[in-house]
Amino acid sequence: MLRHKTPARQGIFIVKRDALEIGDQIAGDNRRIRPAAIRAQQSLRQKPLLHAWYVDETYAKVAGGPGLKGFDLAALFDRRIIDGAVNGVATAARGLGTSMQSLQTGYVRNSALGIVVGSVAVVAWFLSRLWQ
Repeated sequence: MLRHKTPARQGIFIVKRDALEIGDQIAGDNRRIRPAAIRAQQSLRQKPLLHAWYVDETYAKVAGGPGLKGFDLAALFDRRIIDGAVNGVATAARGLGTSMQSLQTGYVRNSALGIVVGSVAVVAWFLSRLWQ
């Protein structure tokens, strides 16, 4: 029994306790909460909430089973196709740079000649489009 500091509070507590016991006896066993009965009455709307929207179960099924093969396939695709394309572009750029290295003499007159030849080519292209 709980101990209360004053006799008045103790009396109120006893009256409340007795009233609850009498109510339990009148209502019978129907007022008792049973977890099994609650689980049986759960609707379809409540089950996803109790299972946290099945997120953990879904992750375990996908990542642990067939997802593992899919992840391995994606890693192979990345290593062979994506990385292979990037390495191929780098190799082509290196080869082009090596072949163009002989044109880089370091003289200003060679750069000026390249600018003049390029300008003449652009003007010729515009004139050819104008007379079509």
